[in-house]
Amino acid sequence: MSFTEEKRNKIKKGYSLCEIKEKLDPDLFYDQVEKTYSKQGLVCPFSRTLWLRLYEEVINHNSGKIIYAVNQSKEIVSTVFLVWDEERMYQLISGGDAGLQHYEGKSALVWYAIQRCAKKDLTYDFEGSVIKHISKSNRLFGAELVPYFRIRKVFNAEIIRQESEDKIMKIENRKRGEEKRNLLLTSTGRVEAAA
Repeated sequence: MSFTEEKRNKIKKGYSLCEIKEKLDPDLFYDQVEKTYSKQGLVCPFSRTLWLRLYEEVINHNSGKIIYAVNQSKEIVSTVFLVWDEERMYQLISGGDAGLQHYEGKSALVWYAIQRCAKKDLTYDFEGSVIKHISKSNRLFGAELVPYFRIRKVFNAEIIRQESEDKIMKIENRKRGEEKRNLLLTSTGRVEAAA
């Protein structure tokens, strides 16, 4: 695997500032995932109950684990839930505290997972993302971009219209959130608003 110098530096920083651990309590893991979504103004797309059922099944079949990174203050910086089968190890769910991203715990965790994956003679699967910053981070590891298509047939024009309006609202809400954040940063005097 060949990854970029930028990612190599982030991994080194993560290892120097964080300790990698295994076997985090599944409820604490879910709390970290919820933080990830709430910082984006989103609700976690799966319930705690569903998560605990999934976790229990994976552990019962000895086909996965939680790994996590903590800083010197023992704060959880980042978490990753890995599952595997006979051929691949999947980075299924990850989360963390956005305020602690500068520790680069996620980069260290992914490299740790890739090393464990190699010991099991498996292929590491990042599980991809259409979210730009996640996709970019995966590519910095040398991940291969695999396109996928969503094809469906819809006979109801009202469904298409509603989905389009929902997407437009999502984009507008995201822009409003960025504008609010820029205004807040400007009012605190920490950052000048971009023209």
